[in-house]
Amino acid sequence: LVGADTLRDGAGTLGAIGDVMRRKLGPGVGRAPLPPDELDRACREAAQPYMAVSDFQGYFSQFFMKYKLQCRQGLCFVRGNGKVEYTYSRRCQFGGATAPQFAQRMSNTVLYRLKIEMAEEEERWAKDAEAWEKGEGGSKFAALMSPAPLRELVAKRRELVGKQAAAPYFVEAYIDDVIMCGLGKARTLAMLTLFYGICNRWRIPVAEGKSSFGTECEVIGYLFKLKSGVFSLTPNKLHLLRAWFRRLRGLRGRKVETKEIASLVGTLNWCRTACPQSGRFLRRMFGLANSKRRSVYQRKWMQFDLDQLEDMLAEYDGTALIREPRPPIPIQPDCMLWSDASREPGGDVPSAMGGVIPATGVVWKYDFSKRQTEVLPIHLLEGIGSIVGLAMAAETLRGKAVMAWCDNQSWVKSVQRAKPKDPCLRELLAIQDELARRHELTVLSEYVHTDVNTVSDKASRGDVPGAVAELVARGWSEDQITVIDLNETPALGPPDLELLFKRIIQIYEAKVAVRKGRIAHIWD
Repeated sequence: LVGADTLRDGAGTLGAIGDVMRRKLGPGVGRAPLPPDELDRACREAAQPYMAVSDFQGYFSQFFMKYKLQCRQGLCFVRGNGKVEYTYSRRCQFGGATAPQFAQRMSNTVLYRLKIEMAEEEERWAKDAEAWEKGEGGSKFAALMSPAPLRELVAKRRELVGKQAAAPYFVEAYIDDVIMCGLGKARTLAMLTLFYGICNRWRIPVAEGKSSFGTECEVIGYLFKLKSGVFSLTPNKLHLLRAWFRRLRGLRGRKVETKEIASLVGTLNWCRTACPQSGRFLRRMFGLANSKRRSVYQRKWMQFDLDQLEDMLAEYDGTALIREPRPPIPIQPDCMLWSDASREPGGDVPSAMGGVIPATGVVWKYDFSKRQTEVLPIHLLEGIGSIVGLAMAAETLRGKAVMAWCDNQSWVKSVQRAKPKDPCLRELLAIQDELARRHELTVLSEYVHTDVNTVSDKASRGDVPGAVAELVARGWSEDQITVIDLNETPALGPPDLELLFKRIIQIYEAKVAVRKGRIAHIWD
């Protein structure tokens, strides 16, 4: 994967042409049209250093003429014989609205030429590979690059979708960013070599530091770490989001324009690719973004969500790319635990956690107190629910491998990576590890969608009869199911559950105090 800027800035060539035109025209030129020979010389001086006539035949470029208070937009057309023809108009869009269009057309032209040369390279590899396989010369490298199964697949796809779509590489451009993907590192390196060759022939400067291969790559606001297999938002994007949150925190108690909230929602929606956790806080913000009012106050739930987003970005270290799956550990059907939690402060749906323990046939639930609901975020409540289910089944499943299913990505990733920066998550992981050590358990955690985790979801929302009915529909008998309400019978659950909640609340409030500057360290 390669990302490269075809221009130093959004309008590199456009700015150069505009500078030459302004020098030619000068400030004293009146409103009369320029003489054709003078304009022709100006066009040649501006365009020729950046365009080779043999490569840019029939290519349109834009330049601008500015004198006094008027702007004129010109259209430069390079003929095949080297003659530069032009037209100009008094109506133009001067500035950023046209510069991205110019950069996009230049990037498209470069990639069009790159596709042509890459197709020629692929055909040469295919011929050399066939000759090597027949023992008639050829190249061993070409045989490795274009083996027979790949050639057959490309040939079949060309019959269906065409020549370019069947190529074992991909190139695309977004304004002045170029994205290249190839089948194998050698093919991608060949594309990169051809790309640099085209840019050098056409005298298009490539931005330093943006083009990379094999280590890190920045493409359209995303940072790809190719060695570790992690992609994330760029440091610049993270800085802008944090500054945005600080600004909105300073505006609490005052109205905020609806357009700004809509812009924030759109940005967070775009961030979901590299930061899936940001999507959890969008549902309620969409209502404010679609408000008919010009400006609105920040609701308490919005203030809470923004604080959670800021905490999440503080602990953010990227999202793992798709990797080869690790060998699965065999898990018996009765060694699986299911848990879920719901947090609805001030809503009609009760805030609670619940789960299912197949080994004992237990369906359990616990209703959160008002303080627990208002203080703790949902990912910590989900983690506590997973630990409660593990504690209730630990003695029954002693010495076995246990799979804990949860529909919260933050908690699952914390268990899988075992190195969260959040002190609350570290505390919960320490408790889970101690439970596993005491009962000789191998605890694994995986993400499950809420649509699959229906029994625990209903139990966490107070619908225990619905959860039991769901189990009966799946083949369980009612005699096998035991319902435990941990609020009514706390003795049947972990003995230190209330103490655990107090401990996590204490750590979380200390973390908030450190962020606001009230104390110097979380353990103060």
